[in-house]
Amino acid sequence: SKPDLSIKQYPSVQFDDTSTSLSLPSWKDDAVPVVFASNERFAPALGVCMNSMLAHTSHDRLYDIVVLESDLSEDSKQRLHLLCNRYQMVNLRFFNPQKLLEGHRLLKNPTDHISMETYYRFLIADILPQYSKVLYLDCDTVVLNDIADLFDVPLCGNVLAAALDPEIPSMIMGSDSSLKEYFQAVLGLKPEEPYLQAGVLVLDLDAFRRLHSVEEWITLAGARRYRFNDQDILNMECKNRFLELPMEWNTVVDCNHRRMPIIEAGPYWMYKTYCKARKHPKLVHYAGFEKPWDAPFSDFAYLFWHYARDSEFYDRLLGMLHLEKVEKKRGLLGCMFPRGSKRRIWAKKIFYRVTGN
Repeated sequence: SKPDLSIKQYPSVQFDDTSTSLSLPSWKDDAVPVVFASNERFAPALGVCMNSMLAHTSHDRLYDIVVLESDLSEDSKQRLHLLCNRYQMVNLRFFNPQKLLEGHRLLKNPTDHISMETYYRFLIADILPQYSKVLYLDCDTVVLNDIADLFDVPLCGNVLAAALDPEIPSMIMGSDSSLKEYFQAVLGLKPEEPYLQAGVLVLDLDAFRRLHSVEEWITLAGARRYRFNDQDILNMECKNRFLELPMEWNTVVDCNHRRMPIIEAGPYWMYKTYCKARKHPKLVHYAGFEKPWDAPFSDFAYLFWHYARDSEFYDRLLGMLHLEKVEKKRGLLGCMFPRGSKRRIWAKKIFYRVTGN
């Protein structure tokens, strides 16, 4: 023993519960819950969508916004908080659902442009157990009416409400010869049966839970690669169980001027319905590979940029647009090795090794 040494004992802290929460409580019982799913790449689009939505909210209603994400940066989250802090009746929360997906495999069509976050909508029933009804919106949308009006639509016992996909009838009729067989063999849908567009959903969570548990929904998502991913699963499982929304609540754009000719070649009633929705849309959906932040002269892009200007992401959107132009000028190499990609980093390492730099 050494008498010149003194010994002190520091107080200890015990944590009773170190588990990660797998759900969120309701914010207010009378709030309108609006759920988004996004990654960092789509964060600026989410900011514009939320800005357009909040511009049309009622001061007499409460809005609980939940963003399901796994990689949003602190920069993106703070910008979204700044946006929502303008409105006293709005609450914003983020939730990482990766824990709910542990041990599961999700299969996405590799030719599609969508991200894996699209499957997060299957988790909403467990993430928000205290809500019986929610809205789900894709973040590549612009909202032009009070979203509470959509939330208030009575579902009349249906699992969900959604607008029809205006392209599908024409594609089944002939523009895509394999689609008819796929719909019948895989989805169990006849050519004349309605097919919903899943970018805008009013979900009855109680009915959603009764139809399938979250575990069962995720198992379906990993069973095979579907042509239109989660949208096919919802159509397959909610057959005869969904309410048709007016197409004004999900007006898809004429992506690269390819969608309108397809719709026009289909049933006249569908073409007429789509054209009517385009005249007075309540929500514009930039569905497809062409996005307004990449192509500012594309269909309905002016609406996106209108709400982008006073969003918290305008500077980042301008930077993205500039980088897109730079990458296009670089031609093939720019496409093969995009800035910031792992492929580009790998190519640099090889270059340095070969040249000795």
